[in-house]
Amino acid sequence: MSSDSEAEMAASKKSRPGKDTEIRRLTVRVPGSTANLGPGFDTLALAFQIYCTLDFALVEKSDLHTPLITLSGVIVDGLPKDRNNLIYTVLSNLWANDPELLQRVRITIESQIPLGKGLGSSAAAIMGAVWAAYALSGSLPDTGTLLTKATQLEGHSDNVAASLLGGLIVSGRASKTRSVITQKLSWPKEWCTIVVVPPYVLSTKKARSILPKTVRHEDAVANVQKVSLLLAAVANRDEEAMQEALHDRLH
Repeated sequence: MSSDSEAEMAASKKSRPGKDTEIRRLTVRVPGSTANLGPGFDTLALAFQIYCTLDFALVEKSDLHTPLITLSGVIVDGLPKDRNNLIYTVLSNLWANDPELLQRVRITIESQIPLGKGLGSSAAAIMGAVWAAYALSGSLPDTGTLLTKATQLEGHSDNVAASLLGGLIVSGRASKTRSVITQKLSWPKEWCTIVVVPPYVLSTKKARSILPKTVRHEDAVANVQKVSLLLAAVANRDEEAMQEALHDRLH
């Protein structure tokens, strides 16, 4: 799998003959990712060329026959098709002051990203929904605003940053603000990624609940060393250093 992908957006506007209300459409294509890469817990994430494609349409007020949510791909039997859908929940959060817009939106979701397998399915959905919420309401904020809002909804920045920016992303919170600081590194083109996923579904919340609240000082130091080594290995295309850098003591 390659890691040079990033979120893409295309918008179009169409008018129906005889209708006063214009229909707007927006398509967002967001890559999945792996986060907590090696020892980089809540810090390192790598985007993959597997995608969640979200199509948003603003329909006529009188159109009650179009389904609210349409699903296809590997998620067709795994997600709700009503207002409990994560993407609709994000739109509800960001359009709290515009209920009319929320009533008119219809969403089609086609995803190659399996659910609950550690490949950033929820982060991709959240980032796509945040982007669409701003764009369909007439504005598109800068990257920093998108990352901050998506991180607030997701709970951590690594996956959402990789889904937005592509490549290998280092991310973290700013010391004095709520903003997200990111740095992007080019993943070596000669390094191919093999993804192994479990035969069961495990939510991020449940997986993180077993982590210890505190860690030993020597374990924290070891992880700082390994993260530093991993970034140097990527920059220098050093396979032996990369192999050593993947050891982790925190998670």
